[in-house]
Amino acid sequence: MPSTYAREQTKQQYAIKMAIFVNSLAYRIIGNFFIRYDRPPAPARIFNNRKRAIEWLFE
Repeated sequence: MPSTYAREQTKQQYAIKMAIFVNSLAYRIIGNFFIRYDRPPAPARIFNNRKRAIEWLFE
């Protein structure tokens, strides 16, 4: 069952892509769990580099 965030995004459909910028391994693990468990309606990726995250958003 999707979390509250996924249900709200499904209703509103504002996000086209979601880049999650993290600076530690712990946050990367949590972010991967979020993407796998929550299944956001928009494509989501985790990045260590802010510039790459922004580039991916604008592709």
